[in-house]
Amino acid sequence: MSQYVTVPEFRTRSVIPGAYVDELEIGAPGFLQSRLVARSSFTDRYLGRRFPVPFDAPYPEAVLDWVVRLVTPEAYLRRGVDPSDLSMQSAIESATRAEEEIRQAANGEMLIDFYTEDKRSRITKGAPLMYSETSPYVASDIQRATGRLEDRNRRGT
Repeated sequence: MSQYVTVPEFRTRSVIPGAYVDELEIGAPGFLQSRLVARSSFTDRYLGRRFPVPFDAPYPEAVLDWVVRLVTPEAYLRRGVDPSDLSMQSAIESATRAEEEIRQAANGEMLIDFYTEDKRSRITKGAPLMYSETSPYVASDIQRATGRLEDRNRRGT
């Protein structure tokens, strides 16, 4: 189980005022810790398609940013906030964008790499390495031709 961001780091990195984070830690101790672990695991589940997870310290800055952006609206909701508040709307939009960025990075759609300290790539699993311009109907034509050839030769494959 990985945790990329600690509660003090979240307090520093998040757009939530520090006093809100302190109130949340007093009113619901352990809540932020559990959400940071859960969102770190969420990030690992997706990025594990392409990168070896969990990441080693120092953690990639993009991963830290994604985890903070994902937890921010949850912290606002737990503390209590007016849903029509502009800061809440902004936090939800940022979290939605973070989820989409994680999915794109995992699927190889986003050109991102998390380099190690010695500047080696952390990508261990590639994106699909296949490209085809044939239509889906060509495969059935080839299959039919192969079957007829086998019938004519009176032996299978």
